[in-house]
Amino acid sequence: MDWFEATLVSRRVVAGTVHVEVDVPDAVKTSFTEPGQYLMVKVKDVHGPFAPASAPRTPGPLELLFKPGTPLTDALDRLPSGARVHVSKASGSGFPLERAKGRPLLLVAVGTGQAPMRSVIESVRRDRAAFGPVTLLLGVRDAHHLAFSNEEAAWMSDGIEVHVTLTQGGSTWKGRTGRVQLHLPKGDLRETIAFVVGQRAMVEDVVTELHRRGMPRGHIFLNV
Repeated sequence: MDWFEATLVSRRVVAGTVHVEVDVPDAVKTSFTEPGQYLMVKVKDVHGPFAPASAPRTPGPLELLFKPGTPLTDALDRLPSGARVHVSKASGSGFPLERAKGRPLLLVAVGTGQAPMRSVIESVRRDRAAFGPVTLLLGVRDAHHLAFSNEEAAWMSDGIEVHVTLTQGGSTWKGRTGRVQLHLPKGDLRETIAFVVGQRAMVEDVVTELHRRGMPRGHIFLNV
């Protein structure tokens, strides 16, 4: 694997997750062509995959999202702005936006899957008229874990339907509760394309239920 030097531009903590911006070389940036692709990030001898939260072909640094708690994310969390890390080119097929054009699009994400799904949403917003109805089902533990809650109003103003499900809603929460896979849309899903990202158990449940409701397996694309 080829490694490229990159610079940590900024760091902030939002909703229990760390958001960092990383200035990467052009060779890395141009390799990121589809939302949902991932690149490897290395701090000293520890490395692992990250799916950017920014959309491909967005000017400026790449945005990454992570939770501390592993040797790699703890090492990243300790780095100050201006620190150097190493990154690879983007890998994986990502989510095929071209397949979704002209069709209803269902987006399902939980936890840190918010990062690659935000990349999908920003990509869709660039060419919103090319897509049919877009519905986002987002599941997190509680409202404090919504990493991009300040952007949801802009998403909805562009015609993206946003539904948040909290595992722990609390007495003041009036929205959906439980597991996000229990709130999949009803009706005819045969023409709908689905992008799903999150923990494997959730993804498997969603795939099974969507197929049971008539969505062809060839219309379901995963990132786990």
